[in-house]
Amino acid sequence: MPSLKNPNTVVQSGSGRLSSGVDGASVLAAVNSISAHINDPSRAHPAVAINTAAGPTWLNGRTNPAATVQAQLDKIVNDLADRSVGDDGAERVGLAPRSTWLGGRTNPGSDVWTGIEKIINDLSDTASGDDGVERIGAKEVTGSPTSLSLGSAKSQIGELLTALNARARIASAESITGNWTFGTDGTGVTFLQQPFGPIGSGGGVVFWRCSGVLANSDQSIGPTNAADKGFDEYIAPVATANRVLTFTAYDVDVAMRVRVVRLGTEAFDITVKQNGGTSIAKINAGSAGWMEFIFRSTNWHLSAWGGGVTILLAT
Repeated sequence: MPSLKNPNTVVQSGSGRLSSGVDGASVLAAVNSISAHINDPSRAHPAVAINTAAGPTWLNGRTNPAATVQAQLDKIVNDLADRSVGDDGAERVGLAPRSTWLGGRTNPGSDVWTGIEKIINDLSDTASGDDGVERIGAKEVTGSPTSLSLGSAKSQIGELLTALNARARIASAESITGNWTFGTDGTGVTFLQQPFGPIGSGGGVVFWRCSGVLANSDQSIGPTNAADKGFDEYIAPVATANRVLTFTAYDVDVAMRVRVVRLGTEAFDITVKQNGGTSIAKINAGSAGWMEFIFRSTNWHLSAWGGGVTILLAT
């Protein structure tokens, strides 16, 4: 077959022959043979036998020099699968800008590795006023007495801290101001503090309790359960006659204390008696004063007092 590389060889229209005398049918056969070679997979050239020019550089700067098609394909796979520190596959893949964090910090376009690293760094940041926790959203939480507003995890932590500080134990250098409202024990008795709840099978409580102002009549005072412990305070009524306060019949723990206080100076005695009727002490008519009693052995005894008090039972 004549050479097809002669630049002077041309096909003359309608002649059926080449100008150099080559048969046109031979050229057509050669073209058909080449076309069949290209389209038949079984006759295709292997990738290692086909060269490719140098490709564009990866995003992180790694080059793609000229090579065979096979070598270039292998390099693409290996470059993307590379896990080398500082030169891994994620650094070669582009990433578009992302949404702005809740706190306002932006997420510009970068490579995948830089984008992932930025998420970790942004969430672990401890910078004042720009820490990671302010970038995390938080739904509102309804509660009583404290609710949390819609915002960030940081804003809700701040609200929790404010609520906690408002209800925390008061330090020795601080003072209570304003009006405090206290709950009751279910019987109308007001508790200043009930830190330990029910104790033992007897159902008693450890308390610091203010039972409030007594009615203007003779009354029973003291524990309501044999297992009670703590301190109880009674405010004497504005008496219109001599009044008697008698301890209940419960034998209680020696730690139990009861105080009776009169703030006014009414012209009547306030007398406290043991269960059984023995008078222990009294706040004198026309005097303000207080008496504190402790349970000892089998009954109540005066342990401390102040103001116009008369001792009626030697302790």
